[in-house]
Amino acid sequence: MQNIDDLEHLGWVNRQSGGGTDKDYQLYSLAESVTRRTLESVGLTVRAAARVRQYLQEYARDQSKLLNFVYFQTEPMADAAPEALLDFSSCRADKWQDIKPLKANPIPAGALKAYRERIAARHAAEEARAANPIVWEGQYDDVYQRAMEMLDATDGLHNRLAGTTAILAL
Repeated sequence: MQNIDDLEHLGWVNRQSGGGTDKDYQLYSLAESVTRRTLESVGLTVRAAARVRQYLQEYARDQSKLLNFVYFQTEPMADAAPEALLDFSSCRADKWQDIKPLKANPIPAGALKAYRERIAARHAAEEARAANPIVWEGQYDDVYQRAMEMLDATDGLHNRLAGTTAILAL
C-alpha cells in the first residue's frame, strides 16, 4: 500500500473534494464499513498512542502547522528527498524496561494544610462575590433613559428591529 489513494480504492477511506475562491481541499474520512480500533489495539504502546492523540488534537484544524512539524521537526524528514523512501532507522526506540518510576518528595503536612486553607479561602471569596453581584445605581438610569429617547426620536436602526424588550431591575 503506497498512499491514501490505495485506501480509497480499497473502500476504506472516503474522499470529498471541495474548494472556494482561493483554496481547494480534500476531506478524508473512514468508510462506515471499516472497523474502528484503538491506537493500542493496532500495536502502539500506551505512551505512543498518547503522543499520537496529542498530535491529532494539536494539528486537527491547522494543516500548515502540521506540515511544518512533519517537515522540519521529525527525524525521518531530515534527509528526505522527492520520491525517496523515508528512513526511520534514525528514530529513537524507547526501551520501556529501562524506565523506572520516580519517587516524588513528600509534601510536608504543614505546607499541605496551608495550601488547602488558601484554596478554601479563595473558594469562599469567589462564592461571596457570586452571591453579591455589583449593582449599578445612580446615573445609569438617567443616561439609559436619555439614550432611549434619542433612539426613539431618530429614524435609525431601531425601526428595522421587531420584538418586545423588557428592562428588569437587578
